[in-house]
Formats: sequence, structure tokens, C-alpha cells
Amino acid sequence: VNYTVEAGDNLYDIAERFGTTVDKIKKDNDLKSNTLTVGTMLIIDDKKEISSIEKGCPACGRAASADHLYCGGRYLG
Repeated sequence: VNYTVEAGDNLYDIAERFGTTVDKIKKDNDLKSNTLTVGTMLIIDDKKEISSIEKGCPACGRAASADHLYCGGRYLG
């Protein structure tokens, strides 16, 4: 999945959300530090996020569907 860094994001929270590690995100995106810049596009292993979508939106609980890909301003998959 491609994820665009938003204000307030950090690698730990992004890794937790997508079921991966900070080290993997850093390696996959050739990041030298934990500092993120708003607007940066990250490549993320999305196994956990897909699982969450299949169960429903993690942000609002609505059933996942083709017309419910955005919730609270965040792309869900």
C-alpha cells in the first residue's frame, strides 16, 4: 500500500496500524532516521490493514465496501 504521511504521524503508529515494524518501513523506504515529513509517500506492507478492512472500518466500524474507502480523511485501502 502507498501511504502519504500526514501531520501527527509517526513511524511507530503507522507500523502498528499496518501490522509491520518501524525497521521494515525504514528499510522498504530507505529512511535513515525516524523523522517523517508531511506529504512523503511511504510503501507499506498492508497485511494487517487488509484484514481490518475485511472486518469493517477500523475508524468508524462501518462495513467495508467499495464506496467506503475514506474515513476521517484517511485512505483505508
